[in-house]
Amino acid sequence: MSEKARGRYRRYFEPDSTEKVPKQTLWSQRKKAKTNPAVEQSNTPPSQVASLAGTSGSFDFADDSIQTSNEAQALQPTADFVSTATSFDAVDPSQVEGPSDPWPDSTMLDDDEGGDSDESEPDEGEAEECDSFQQFFDKLSEETLPHQTTTKAEAFLLLLSYVVTAGLTWAQVRGLLILINTLFGMNVVPGTTYFFRKLWKDKKEALKLHFFCQSCHGYIGQIARATGTQSITCGFCEKKSTFQSLMRAASFFIMFDLKKQIEALLTHVSGTLLDSLQRLRAKCHVPGVYSDITDGDLYRSVRNQLSMAWSDLTLTFNTDGAPVFESSKFSIWPVQFFVNELPVPARWNHVTISALWFSKLHPPMNVFMTRFVDEVKNIGVLSWSHAGTAVASTVHAVLACVDSPARASVLNSKQYNGYFGCSWCLQEGTPVGRTMKYPWNGEPAPERSHARVFNAMLRAGQFKNGIDGIKGPSALMKLRGFNLFSGLPPDYMHCVLEGVTKQLTELWLADSGRTFYIGKETKLLESRLGAIKPPITFSRTPRPLSERTFWKATEWRHWLLFYSFLCLAGVLGDSYLSHFALFAKAVFLLLTDVVRESAIREAEKLFCTFVSQMSTLYNDESLTFNVHQLLHLSKATRMFGPLWGTSTFPFEDGIGQALRLVSAAKFVPVQVAERCIMRESYHTLERQIALPARLASAKNDLDPGCKKWFQTCVLGVPHDAVGMPECLMNLFVNRYTAVPELSRYSRAQVGRAVIHAADYLAPKKTCSCYVKMQDGRYCYVLGIYAGSGLIYFHCQSMVISPCTFDLPQTVCCEHPPAQENHCLYSSDDVLAQCVFISVGNVSYLSELPNSQEKE
Repeated sequence: MSEKARGRYRRYFEPDSTEKVPKQTLWSQRKKAKTNPAVEQSNTPPSQVASLAGTSGSFDFADDSIQTSNEAQALQPTADFVSTATSFDAVDPSQVEGPSDPWPDSTMLDDDEGGDSDESEPDEGEAEECDSFQQFFDKLSEETLPHQTTTKAEAFLLLLSYVVTAGLTWAQVRGLLILINTLFGMNVVPGTTYFFRKLWKDKKEALKLHFFCQSCHGYIGQIARATGTQSITCGFCEKKSTFQSLMRAASFFIMFDLKKQIEALLTHVSGTLLDSLQRLRAKCHVPGVYSDITDGDLYRSVRNQLSMAWSDLTLTFNTDGAPVFESSKFSIWPVQFFVNELPVPARWNHVTISALWFSKLHPPMNVFMTRFVDEVKNIGVLSWSHAGTAVASTVHAVLACVDSPARASVLNSKQYNGYFGCSWCLQEGTPVGRTMKYPWNGEPAPERSHARVFNAMLRAGQFKNGIDGIKGPSALMKLRGFNLFSGLPPDYMHCVLEGVTKQLTELWLADSGRTFYIGKETKLLESRLGAIKPPITFSRTPRPLSERTFWKATEWRHWLLFYSFLCLAGVLGDSYLSHFALFAKAVFLLLTDVVRESAIREAEKLFCTFVSQMSTLYNDESLTFNVHQLLHLSKATRMFGPLWGTSTFPFEDGIGQALRLVSAAKFVPVQVAERCIMRESYHTLERQIALPARLASAKNDLDPGCKKWFQTCVLGVPHDAVGMPECLMNLFVNRYTAVPELSRYSRAQVGRAVIHAADYLAPKKTCSCYVKMQDGRYCYVLGIYAGSGLIYFHCQSMVISPCTFDLPQTVCCEHPPAQENHCLYSSDDVLAQCVFISVGNVSYLSELPNSQEKE
């Protein structure tokens, strides 16, 4: 079937054109005339008015006025401080006008540079297809694909699933749309990316663009109603700019509507969240037992202080930067959050971006975070329901998980390289060489407190002079219930893994001429490291120490908890190895699934001993801020539970996902924001459209992220359980009085653990046959059987002896004779997966500290 070649777009804009103007364009012009007096009162011809939306760099506008906030409203300090706080927004609103529709013409966002774009206004026939999101899918639900029972709505959901999960560029999406419609011989999906992206246009227009000066980074405001060439004057440096120049220079940051984001999230996870809230409500709190953020002393104190109801929610938020391009200094700084009351898997799977900053420079947090704080304060009461149960929730931000530079920035305090750079105590610090060090003086320095930090911020803002390392007011002062002392705990990912662990490893391997130097033994260490076969759930097999510069944080965790001691045995001096063991043991104690007060006190003593011996074994230069932070990890665990609950790992994953949404160099934050909105629209459709089993299976195959990490099931193809060993049959009879009808498998998943039977030989670089059971036994899995909905493990109990390193997670082990120590367990008996390591003639087993973190 021949297809008429499309002519040049927008020919009706040309002078003296006789082409008919499409209905959609006329409708857009009439809408602009109603909402924009500047257009309504002008005598500009309609064709020229329409050209304002073209590639000239001008944009659509609506009736939003500049939004300014009273920075000191919630603080209620002295009158002098009020004027200081409001100086964050020192700008004359009467001088600022601009767009509420922040989106450039879609041709400017098209990443198919150099090719023809289909992002123009639709022609007359296409204009009729411009329905709202809901109307569009209501119509598609009534139509089926040619000669099929599959509705077009179901087909579009599968298409959107692939676009979202595969991260297609808009050029690739355009090609996919053309391919699908060509194969069907008719338009079964939107014919252009213009219509494809138009489906969430209303959500895009709800975003808020906040502009700042290109010269001084002073806050200009949330602009409304201006033309692209209209002059905008900075209230700080008085430099004049235009809206067009600010957009092209990326002198803006994006704020999502936080209330709408949380409402959408509640709709998506309503059942999971309601179940979790009800469990937390019924849970009997045991003092000194911490299994999650919700067990923390400070978390519970905040709920009591604010008289929060059982259904009220709390947020953990983060901000951090990451470079976008290797050849540019531009970086992206998102503000992300998750809901603490969700179960851990759902919590980490629903990390949400609420703000985006994109610039060569770090964001001024008194501007950036103030907008986020305002969004939190404006949430109000959220009403939601599940299965007929109506729930009302207020929302409070109570925890900030950030690294050390970001922590100092959001607190408006000195960094760790300045005097009084610690956020939790008043240790002044001592310059050693050109860097600030934190020597151990025999006992911890005096602690800060929320009241002391708050008052220091007030006085520093009042007198324009730093006090105890505090430089002035922080936007976080306005957050109701937020503790400026304990609400920003140390992050063990940066402090422990990429901090102290990496620091000591570098000393051993790179500081030649010292008594602890073992760089000459690198080949031996790498041979031992390369022989290790970790469980298949580990994201990487061990990489050589010569590549440690490229190690990720998870690799440093594996090195600290599992690999290092067995590789360093007999190579590193005993005194240094014992010292390192203090550190590893303390970290492990605070990383377990359930941390008790006794373990916290033990870890506290271990950290104190470790820090006190650092200068003796190494030198004063080794007393870095990361080493100092170890002294505060124990209290952080009391405040908010195990260290894995307050780590930045989920947020680092979120930043990585945001970077993968960038497919072109233009308008990076706008790209990320639109992709986030598209993903949200996809989840909305998931809830609205019930796919039949065949299509649901296809959708799961398209989405690599749909794997359920915490499920318990067998994996692979079943085999007949013929030739079952007699010892195993006796175990079944002794435990269940009879041998049930069973199938044999080679693999099974129990929570995060993927367990392999001993006869599963496919993996060559991993070993997943060792587990620890609830009764304390370490077992070697010989076979996996399933029947009647239950999973059974035929195991051989290992012969265990204590490890010389005095590590709680590691034991020496031996395999018993083949006919001895046989035992039978079910999937409910599995406690943890283990790492099996052999060094010479000695074998070791190390258990994973918890079942929550992704390895």
